[in-house]
Amino acid sequence: MNTFDKKIMKKILTYLFFIYSMASAQIIDTCCINPAWVDPNAICGMIWDPVIGCDGIQYSNDCVAQAAGITSWTDQSGQISTLNWDCISNPSPLCISPSGVEIFLPDLWVNPNNPCEMGECTPSGDFVQIIIDCMEEMGIPCVGEWVQIEGQCCSECIEPAYCDSINLNPILPLDGSMDDALMVNIETSFTSYSIPYAGLILFDNMGDTVAIETLSTAGNVYGIGPYTSETRSLLFLKELIFPFTGEICIVEGLFAGNSNIVCSYQVTWEHVGLSEIEDHNEVKLVKMLDIMGREQHNHKPGQLLFYIFNDGTIQKNTRIE
Repeated sequence: MNTFDKKIMKKILTYLFFIYSMASAQIIDTCCINPAWVDPNAICGMIWDPVIGCDGIQYSNDCVAQAAGITSWTDQSGQISTLNWDCISNPSPLCISPSGVEIFLPDLWVNPNNPCEMGECTPSGDFVQIIIDCMEEMGIPCVGEWVQIEGQCCSECIEPAYCDSINLNPILPLDGSMDDALMVNIETSFTSYSIPYAGLILFDNMGDTVAIETLSTAGNVYGIGPYTSETRSLLFLKELIFPFTGEICIVEGLFAGNSNIVCSYQVTWEHVGLSEIEDHNEVKLVKMLDIMGREQHNHKPGQLLFYIFNDGTIQKNTRIE
């Protein structure tokens, strides 16, 4: 399960827990709600005339309150309306949870002292337990550590913030040609983490792969570790068209066949910025001019351009297809 799947699973479990928690509101008065009056199919008008039920909940109107089994409510003017019914002051519990907690109303229920104990108390008096499968108990790996969160049944995977300790510096090819490679300098400042068999992938804003590190281009397939300082080479799978918006991702297990995106970094390139082109000899290209003296940002096949460098030298270049 990748990071995206784990985040989605976490949201689903959190949502379910919220629903179950809301359904397990503590009983304020055992005579407040008449289970026999609960009618989820009741037809109530869309009238906003709110009332506060004896359970402390606001209902949009008295019809909705009655459909929820409420026997007493207070309207906006402070007038109290009460519907009489044969209520037993100390009723017997309808259901008993596996831990022995008494439940008086048919509904979804969560033990307020143990969020892992939940289920449904049916009108017939049966308690149907809901089993929660936590990711930690299922053996799902966690890039970080499992942490128990108060009020939640399952532990959460707290991932380390090592992505902020990784610096990626892409070196764009001069003209975005697929014949060239996208070079990316990697520097890490963390001390104890390791991303095994990690590689880099460049995606565009549509999620398509533009460039990828492969076994043939990778100088290091074993991973990214503490105080790493190296240059990675990505093979272009499609043309790099400017302006470009996308993201460079660090993919754990890319060279082991079990890819999992662990870090992503947004990139936006208006064009092949000449300031972005690095030369290890400290001589940098300042601009490209055509024969009319107009500055060019891309060198097209067959085009004659004059390269002007920061040391004052000029080169005449024609790109051959």
